[in-house]
Amino acid sequence: MKKADRSTLKVKVPQMGCIVILQGRYITHTAAPAADMPERITIVTSFRPKNPTSLDETTNANVRNKSHLTELYFQWTTCRLDVLAQRAHIAAQELREVYERNVHESDLEGKKGLCRVETVEIKAIEAWVEDQMKYTKQILHEMRPLDQ
Repeated sequence: MKKADRSTLKVKVPQMGCIVILQGRYITHTAAPAADMPERITIVTSFRPKNPTSLDETTNANVRNKSHLTELYFQWTTCRLDVLAQRAHIAAQELREVYERNVHESDLEGKKGLCRVETVEIKAIEAWVEDQMKYTKQILHEMRPLDQ
């Protein structure tokens, strides 16, 4: 594996019952040939951030040509749409909280319906929408034909 300082680190072959885990997409690495080993099991699994607002660089690039695409694309799309829905819910909740504060600060009686303070920052919403459009376009990009 290549370390941050550009030097390399050799990881010993794990003993039976042990495991080596790494984020292969972010760590330059090579695997030794499986010769002279009684058994080696390699599992490549994808992780995405638990927090739906975190940067998600998940890709299907390494699995599309080895997968049942109908199943992969169903799982991929529903997962991404669920994240998109969570992002929208979070953004709406944050906006509601700003509105509540603004109503409380601008009306001594705290009546809703005539908030006198600007609640929606158009530039911020524009940036949020642009981020979601980029995220949504990535859903389609990861389902491009195999020859691309």
